[in-house]
Amino acid sequence: MPDVYIDTVNHDGIRVVSLIITHLVFSEAVGFLRPVYHL
Repeated sequence: MPDVYIDTVNHDGIRVVSLIITHLVFSEAVGFLRPVYHL
């Protein structure tokens, strides 16, 4: 039971970190492209 709980927490943590990284990268890309394409 504890092993399953730990695996679930680790999976959720990795997913959250991935989402944060993706959001930051996307925000950086938009910041760079906005002046170029006048978005």
